[in-house]
Amino acid sequence: MGATAIVQVRRHVRRGLVRRRLAGAVTRVVGVAPGPVVGPELPTAVFPVRLAGRRVALRELAETDAEAFARLAGDPEVCRFMKVRPVEQATALRSLSSRMVRARQPGRSAYELAVEHDGRFAGTVTLHLLGTGTGELGFWFLPEATGQGLATDACLTVLRFGVEALDLHRVQATCDVENGRAVAVLERIGMSPEGRMRHAVRTHLGWRDRLLYARLLDEPDP
Repeated sequence: MGATAIVQVRRHVRRGLVRRRLAGAVTRVVGVAPGPVVGPELPTAVFPVRLAGRRVALRELAETDAEAFARLAGDPEVCRFMKVRPVEQATALRSLSSRMVRARQPGRSAYELAVEHDGRFAGTVTLHLLGTGTGELGFWFLPEATGQGLATDACLTVLRFGVEALDLHRVQATCDVENGRAVAVLERIGMSPEGRMRHAVRTHLGWRDRLLYARLLDEPDP
């Protein structure tokens, strides 16, 4: 799948960037955006991002991640407690391409970064910007990359980036009530439980409760 998948992602990204350039040209000519502009006031976008943790490196998603990302998004065990079902390869590659295109937007509101360990793709970690000074953390990892402390290192690294580059003050995260591994990571990075949201999302498992965790980023790393 390797070379073919890379070519498919490259093609999707090219098309996505062309569409965004055309939309930008329409906006400049007409003088208004093609739709209502809503959302938080965002900090100046950073691209590309590359960060070094103690054991992992964080970087922008790339077309060379195609095969590993497809495995991640299609693995039933990885997606067990996710809000979305596992997807087939073609859908995963389109999703990867969309993420790569969105990362290049001037008004970037999500920083989903590939996590590398020993030069190999291990998963991704994400900071979603919610509003002025606030964000939400997310992460998912390939099965062979779990249980090694990589998620903890990746999350602490991206949170430091949130403070230094995005001026974040508070970050929250949610996880399924049965996702003990996620709970362990969130507690290891200094997040505190703030409540249980009943039937917060509907997934392939039905209506699911979610646990809410948060941390103020002026608190020292654990």
